[in-house]
Amino acid sequence: QAFLIERGDDGRHFTQIARINGRGNTNNRTRYSYVDNNVFNGQKYYYRLSDMDFNGKITHHNVISATPNSATDASETVTITSFALHPAYPNPFNPQTTIVADLPEKSRITLEIYNLSGKKIKTLADGIQSAGSHPYVFNGKGLSSGIYFFRFSARGMESATEFTQYRRVMLIK
Repeated sequence: QAFLIERGDDGRHFTQIARINGRGNTNNRTRYSYVDNNVFNGQKYYYRLSDMDFNGKITHHNVISATPNSATDASETVTITSFALHPAYPNPFNPQTTIVADLPEKSRITLEIYNLSGKKIKTLADGIQSAGSHPYVFNGKGLSSGIYFFRFSARGMESATEFTQYRRVMLIK
């Protein structure tokens, strides 16, 4: 027997992020725990616990949601000090993935998706964004399986600092 921990961005589509082996049938109380360290402040996540019996039958349980905030008290804020483009999650994905960009200041940004041939597939964001951590969802519905690239560019409105970074993702259908 095992417990499966699944995470999603919309409460309907989930990806398994952990498997915890059960301790079998016992009359003793058993505690299990899991900490998801691959999260971003302010982004809402949905979790589902499932259990798998000895025959492989999976039973899904209620969905819960959580929005992490690493600030230790209400008066403390998290300050972003540099530009960053975090890895997409989930990756590989089907049909959607989320990528988070950090901006230390108000910036002019573009976030574009390219296929392996270098053809631009979609522009996810193009405009002015405030300082902070910003999640963007890419839905690959209608696209073929394969490797795609995120190209994120930002220019700080105050410092004129320029930042460009690429991330690779894989769509599997």
